[in-house]
Amino acid sequence: MSRDYKSSSLVFCSNDKNFIRKPLTLQSNEENGGNAFRLPSVVNSNGVIVAAASRAVHGSDYGYIDVALRTSDDCGETWSPVKTVASPPLRKTVPGCEVHRCAYYTSPSMVSLNSGEIIMLVNFYPECRDHLGNSIIEKKKAAYTTVNGKPYMLIYNKSGDFFTVREGGEVYSSTSRKTDYRVELNPLAPFFEYGALYHNNEYLGNIFLNGKTGEQCREKGITNGAPLKAVKRCYIFMLKSNDGGKSWSAPKDITGEILCTTDSCELSVCGSSGIVCDKSRIAFSLNSQNRGCAVIYSDDKGESWHRTAFSPYCDNTGDAQLCSLESKAYCFGTQKKFGAVPISYSTDNAKTFEKAKSIQLQSAPCRKGAMFINDTLILSYPNSRERENGIITSFYLQNGKFENKKSINITSDFFGYSCLVKLDNGKIGVLYEAEPCGYIVFKKFEESELL
Repeated sequence: MSRDYKSSSLVFCSNDKNFIRKPLTLQSNEENGGNAFRLPSVVNSNGVIVAAASRAVHGSDYGYIDVALRTSDDCGETWSPVKTVASPPLRKTVPGCEVHRCAYYTSPSMVSLNSGEIIMLVNFYPECRDHLGNSIIEKKKAAYTTVNGKPYMLIYNKSGDFFTVREGGEVYSSTSRKTDYRVELNPLAPFFEYGALYHNNEYLGNIFLNGKTGEQCREKGITNGAPLKAVKRCYIFMLKSNDGGKSWSAPKDITGEILCTTDSCELSVCGSSGIVCDKSRIAFSLNSQNRGCAVIYSDDKGESWHRTAFSPYCDNTGDAQLCSLESKAYCFGTQKKFGAVPISYSTDNAKTFEKAKSIQLQSAPCRKGAMFINDTLILSYPNSRERENGIITSFYLQNGKFENKKSINITSDFFGYSCLVKLDNGKIGVLYEAEPCGYIVFKKFEESELL
């Protein structure tokens, strides 16, 4: 198939012919390039368009993956050079083994507040693959405990004794005695020293990596495992930017605030975008391996978090996307196969959800882009049984049901995960995967074409 991207701007581009067709790799350069890119997210921060994606050494969901970002000051016409928001630690290793000998980030999800501040949630995994690539997630090991009503991360030694990581990274024993250990929780960007363990002032390694403590090489994040280790599970980290994505705060682990005892060890934030509800509440969707979708929300700009129960009406196997209309919030799930899209809605600012009436569309299993403009719902999705034939459609709400209004074709070729953003010039932007793992495109449409 031929690809026509003349009306689009290329945001992220693979330089590896193993992930996209060789002619497309010729478009990769220092401004937009990397091995592989997936899972885009986009927001408008006071006129600055901020696009983020998972950047990997290969096209899988694990291995060395960091968070890449570009910004645009002219509604997506031109973009800043690609920069790294957050890098994971990795062990000293031989070329080609990065697939499993490292921690990794995945699925950044952003929301822009009315003040212009950006909050990003992103999934973080410790090193949790063996030399064959098999998962070694610790499904039954406790990752947090509560002390005086506050959740704290647990780390363990080789004998199975546990320690708690308290404020400032101070480490306490199982008998609540302060030790001489300290975990680095506020490193310099790009934060690959997050999780570094010290005994007094002696560096010992990183709690998120496997292996024995040994010869230490900390250049560009390459190091060894520490004698105390975090549980191998998915963690949800929060980062903030107050300058349109130019700089970011160090990651903050919020997992302990939102974790329930019945949750899967792979409870994760869904990629794409969060929402701002009525009264400035922000909310993001969660996924937990076939258990469906839940929502977390904050009323204080991310200082504290709360969560809903899993919605029985969005029994999705993948990511779900939220969008908001005044005090209402809608959750569009990812169905298990081609067919109707599961929808739930909330009338109390994303606190509780009920089953919504069906919507007139069928789609391949794939995360949709979703947003409201006034009272019109806009969705982007693959209008096919496979991830192809990308389309953007508007719907109006009548008697509690969304009715088709207008549709515009985005592409007849591959169309993967997508997300939508309202621009400042009367246009709508869609950031989407135009190839399976390495070619992320930004395309604009006039609002008048859909309203």
